[in-house]
Amino acid sequence: MDNRLSIFSFSGASPQTAKPDSGSSFLRRAGRLSMAGVLAVAIVWVVDWGMFHWRGMWEALSPSVQDHPFERGIVRDRLSILRLQDAPVGRPRVIVAGSSRARGAFQPTILPPSERGRVAVGVLAHGGIGPFEIRSAVPNMLSARPDAVVLVISEFEITRPLDPRPSFHFGSWSAIGELILAQGIQTTIRDRTNLFRMAAGCALTLYRTRRVFQRIFVDDLRRFSLDERFANQESKPKQEKLDPSLSSPAAKQALKRLAEIFGHGMRFNLSQVLTIQRGDHLRVNKDLVRSTVRSLAEAGVKVLIVEAPNHPEAVNFHDPTLRDDFLELARDLKRELGMRFIPVESSGPFESDDFYDMTHLDGRTDGTARLTRRILAAVHEILGLESRGPSPATT
Repeated sequence: MDNRLSIFSFSGASPQTAKPDSGSSFLRRAGRLSMAGVLAVAIVWVVDWGMFHWRGMWEALSPSVQDHPFERGIVRDRLSILRLQDAPVGRPRVIVAGSSRARGAFQPTILPPSERGRVAVGVLAHGGIGPFEIRSAVPNMLSARPDAVVLVISEFEITRPLDPRPSFHFGSWSAIGELILAQGIQTTIRDRTNLFRMAAGCALTLYRTRRVFQRIFVDDLRRFSLDERFANQESKPKQEKLDPSLSSPAAKQALKRLAEIFGHGMRFNLSQVLTIQRGDHLRVNKDLVRSTVRSLAEAGVKVLIVEAPNHPEAVNFHDPTLRDDFLELARDLKRELGMRFIPVESSGPFESDDFYDMTHLDGRTDGTARLTRRILAAVHEILGLESRGPSPATT
């Protein structure tokens, strides 16, 4: 007998078996995790897409944000697009876009039904919208298949410094790319945090519109019963310091008249008026407006720019030659892209009583009704429809 074999058998040992390849096992586990991650991302994206296109959800959210202007604007804008998408086939579709000034300038509901025309209208307008936000809304606009788009802007929009915010843009990668190219590398690096957040908003609608959900749900969680102890305490209104540029005699007289008309609430709006100025942002805003008109025109959409009116006293608080920059832009767009334009001289005159502050029409006055008729008549004209109301002088 072989001693080595007997000793091996006596000890009870058995031959060693080959160990499985640990590298292959790791790859299999990693592969399963990768597939699970891809599936999770796909589910999140599908749910996010469905929420963004679910009209019922936005209608359910609307009543909860009526007291919050920016959140109300975000919800209202999304509902406008979804409702316009559901407009009857064959009915011309029109989108009116701009800042909160566009809401006061265009109010078809104050007109008799016989004067509202034959078009289905959606409105994208709130205080957070400027040239960049309008440019980022182009893909959303085109999803509603509009026949015409009306941009209600003026020198106030193109000469106000850029302030893009993640909650207000409409999730357009191309708009972010154009903004980066227009601003240059230094400004891009300085504003990189905002750009990262806007990029995240392009990828995930829920992130972009989180301000709405935070206002509705998170704010409620922050309120405790202890807060009721302070319910009867009134806080003193914050007094805003006036800009030194208001020291001129004409500005002081205008400020006095405005205080008599509007009260102290005018001062916040006045501080916004004082921010408009020339600078590199003027070139960037012009490029964004030009890109918006070009993108819409290339898609076969008719574009009409309407100059938003200002309070008669506003001229005392900013450089009146800033309007020349806006008019130059309008002339260039007309020459290059065939855009139509309604200057304020063709839609006015507007009286002091037509405004509730320096830059916003009241929305219920004769001035608003008159401008709304002008816009509707111009839209019918450029679409070749039967005109309703007085024919505006478009250029």
